[in-house]
Amino acid sequence: MAYEQINTLDRDRMYGNTALNLHLYKGLDLMLRGGIDFSRDLRTTRHPKSSYSQKYGMYGETELTSLQLSTDFLLKYDRKLGAGFNITANLGGSIINRSFVQTDKTAEQLKQPGVYSLANSVNRIKTNNYSYERQTNSIYGLVSLSWRDAVYLDITGRNDWSSTLPSNNNSYFYPSVSASVLLNELIDFGTARDIVNLVKLRGSFAQVGNDTKPYRTSNYLTASDFAGNFQIPRTAADLNLKPEIVSSWEVGADIRLFRSRLNLDIAYYDSESKNQIVSMPVSQASGVGNRYSNTGRIRNWGWEVSANGTLVKTKKVQWKAYVNWALNRNRVLELGDGVDSWIVASYSSHAYMTAYEGQSLSTMYGLGYKRAPEGSFIVGKDGSLTDVSGQLVIDENGYPQYSDDLQRIGECMPDWKGGFGTSVKWNGLTLSVAFDGQFGGHVYSYSNALLGSRGKGTISLPGRYDGLVLDGVNLLPDGNYVKNTHKTADITEYYGLAYAFQNAEQNFVSTQFLKLRELRLDYEFPKKLLARTGFIKGLVLSVYGRDLFCWSEFPGWDPEGAFMRGSSVVPGFEIAQMPGTRAIGGSIKITF
Repeated sequence: MAYEQINTLDRDRMYGNTALNLHLYKGLDLMLRGGIDFSRDLRTTRHPKSSYSQKYGMYGETELTSLQLSTDFLLKYDRKLGAGFNITANLGGSIINRSFVQTDKTAEQLKQPGVYSLANSVNRIKTNNYSYERQTNSIYGLVSLSWRDAVYLDITGRNDWSSTLPSNNNSYFYPSVSASVLLNELIDFGTARDIVNLVKLRGSFAQVGNDTKPYRTSNYLTASDFAGNFQIPRTAADLNLKPEIVSSWEVGADIRLFRSRLNLDIAYYDSESKNQIVSMPVSQASGVGNRYSNTGRIRNWGWEVSANGTLVKTKKVQWKAYVNWALNRNRVLELGDGVDSWIVASYSSHAYMTAYEGQSLSTMYGLGYKRAPEGSFIVGKDGSLTDVSGQLVIDENGYPQYSDDLQRIGECMPDWKGGFGTSVKWNGLTLSVAFDGQFGGHVYSYSNALLGSRGKGTISLPGRYDGLVLDGVNLLPDGNYVKNTHKTADITEYYGLAYAFQNAEQNFVSTQFLKLRELRLDYEFPKKLLARTGFIKGLVLSVYGRDLFCWSEFPGWDPEGAFMRGSSVVPGFEIAQMPGTRAIGGSIKITF
């Protein structure tokens, strides 16, 4: 049966382009180009009779046809102006037309076992199809100026016209400007003594425009399961959608010292997104559950730092090392008129990544433990007061109680990410190792809930035989609190409650990790030895291992694992992931 429960894929693809380059005048050239990318997929799904999910068997075919036609031109002017000035100017345009057709045919029950064809269907074949066509017309320009190979200025502008936006908003312009200065070309930092080889300061500002998917600007009726009937879409269109605009700026420095044996690169960036096209919830009284709209302003900012160097360099030995570090933060500046919150991602009704104005976009909300409110005290026999604010409230069975409302669970985004590595080369033998990881970061873990509630993980070992007396307080009928002394009545029931799927607080786990990302050994054969062959110029033998070890307290398989919903990655959630893989292999590289 397992050999019959398979998916197949057959793909035909044709792609290519042709170009014509014309030299019009001194320093003036024109390029004309056209291209095509066509593909057709036939995907099948088979489920034999008596299988777990399809006891009557099932067979389905999906045919995907995609076509992209592109034409573009580029007029380029390049000239030296004298006095150390150079100018390069480009003017171009393009037309990109994309079409897509998907047809699904499914036999939901099979007559004869082992016969996988649509003709073997018990009932009428279930069909569904989806198609779209979209086109983007663009015109763009670039002017690059330089002076004495030390000062550079680039100015760009682009305007797109998209068929997926309303006709009154389908045109959008986005510019950019960047500048850099090589101070070492203007100031003597000891270049002659190979102390300072490069001091480059850079800065840039850019805007990027985005359109949306087709058919979000008008409401279309779709056929229902009842013959001759139609239904309105679940998400309403917006007749006045605007393009998304992301504005960003960045400053940085690139410094290279001691014959480029010590290099440092540092950058700070800040971006703001506005008019984001998202599906926002609306009142059910409107007849739909959601509506596409432009909403929100979101800011992202952070630092990126990297350094590398050659620590030892002789004729036979070379030792290199590197380190990198990155930090990113985000903030919701606005959500839009009449919008109090936006559910960015969710899993069932257990946990929600929800955006509120003034907070991070990656904050998790859900049910958690009930705790003693601020200003709660235990009154001792001698009249002394013990502050118990925030402690767990335990019932008479020794079980913690749940909160009545959703609460803020924590931040999903890591505090920072980084990596480091080194390599040692001796003659032709090179040994290299690379580590990377992140500090902080959390996800809602379905695996943690499964392991804890069913007693399959080490987290369920405490109290397995003798029960537990949880650290917390008991709420008395008069509203006062006392220290909890109740032992859990049933340890199995306790873990079932504590790690229940709806307890987002307990199942919000750390994704902090450090990985041995790669360990590699290469041997490069001497050039003199290869010269005897007369035709081999280079030969390198390599053995390597990737993702060999991971140090983490994450309860699942891989703290970097992602939850997919269709073709989209849902951030902040880990849903019973499959085990990760460790790759060990080798390679031979021959240069002729």
